[in-house]
Amino acid sequence: MATEPTIINVLTALTMSSREIAELTGKRHDNVIRDIEKMLEETGMGLLSFEDTYRNEQNGQEYRCFNLPKNLTIVLVSGYRADLRLKIVDRWMALEAAVQTPMPLTREQQLADAFLISQDIIREKNEQIGALSGRLIEAEQSVAVIDHCMNIEGLFGLQQAGRILHQKPNLFVRHLKTKWLIHQGGELVPRAQYGMAGSRLFDVKWSMHGEKNRAQSYVTPKGIEYFAKHLGVVPDFGNSLAATRH
Repeated sequence: MATEPTIINVLTALTMSSREIAELTGKRHDNVIRDIEKMLEETGMGLLSFEDTYRNEQNGQEYRCFNLPKNLTIVLVSGYRADLRLKIVDRWMALEAAVQTPMPLTREQQLADAFLISQDIIREKNEQIGALSGRLIEAEQSVAVIDHCMNIEGLFGLQQAGRILHQKPNLFVRHLKTKWLIHQGGELVPRAQYGMAGSRLFDVKWSMHGEKNRAQSYVTPKGIEYFAKHLGVVPDFGNSLAATRH
């Protein structure tokens, strides 16, 4: 008769069945049942707390059995021969070691765990890709706004630069006249040290208006960066874009 595997539930106390005790000691199961009933009666412990049933695979009928905790198992076999007691103690040590040492995962369990881990990794990567895509879209939109605000040569009109720098356009131009721009021959142009020959904050483009060659001053991208630091602001190219749409 093969030994019945002991089912271990780590959420409850370990027990050893009377059938397994019979198998380990070589005793008949009905005799083990008798010894258990006698022991429980002598210790004043009720039978119902430990009694159970099992189904016989050959005839399909149910029979009585007992499931004992470690202390009662040791009490039960204390009157048995030493070699039989040793088998019970060794078995208990194996049961307790099995609880402390997790059973190795089956291949199916390993594959299931690997699948769950891979799903978590994929989900995390998708979130990272989504966040990166969002930032790329924002960057592309920012570049598009800047391109729209610039003229074909990458320059910004004076009033346009004021809007980008969160300033009232006319006041910004007036501020530029205090240090950076001067009237020269009726044209508003940058002082030499701030023009393309100097710090390159401004550029001047000339165009014919009728028969007269007129100058138009522009703020360069370097100038936008300079005045943003000077004014303590963060450039907002959307301001200029919004103004052009109204």
